[in-house]
Amino acid sequence: KNKKSSTPLYFFIMVYGIIFHSLKSSVEPDIYLSYFFDEEGNDNKGLRENAIATEVTKQFSFRCFCQTIPQITNAEQGQKKQAYSLEKCTKQQFLSNTPEEGCIRIPEGPLFSLPKIVLWKQINSIGISFILEKQENRALASNVINMIVKIIKEQTKNINIFLNKNEFLSKPEDIFMILQTYIPNGQLVLMNGSFVKHTEVEQAEML
Repeated sequence: KNKKSSTPLYFFIMVYGIIFHSLKSSVEPDIYLSYFFDEEGNDNKGLRENAIATEVTKQFSFRCFCQTIPQITNAEQGQKKQAYSLEKCTKQQFLSNTPEEGCIRIPEGPLFSLPKIVLWKQINSIGISFILEKQENRALASNVINMIVKIIKEQTKNINIFLNKNEFLSKPEDIFMILQTYIPNGQLVLMNGSFVKHTEVEQAEML
């Protein structure tokens, strides 16, 4: 009987950078943690982080607003529909079991010498933005984000780590270690079950 190999399958797809940030529309974006795998990304890093987090928050807020505008019931017909504030909408979405996600195209310009794609996901009150080359496999990147979220919760033993800034920043060194392990040198990795389980055990022992 052949043993299942625990060797990961590497797809040579570059993740340009990763940003964990706030999603509150009422204030300037708050960058919690970022990791860039390219020299250009670490040059004027703050400018890129803020610009990307701002665009992601705008898209997230717009989607929240569209989905949470109350429907007019029969009893309310003829009455003015109450407008929801963006702040109220986003607070409702932070508690939702159906997180938002999206994709933003960033053209060649002052932020990047070549066009980029930003794939983002909302986890509770935190946005996770993956900066990718425009030709990258977005489906694989989306799966990697889900995997990273799951592993961060498990390895830090904190299912509420994405609820707010204080929770998230309680173990930044652990999160950096996880990113380095599961996105080695900025490469997206598609791993079989045996490898994931084996690596999780190793990570748990190290954290």
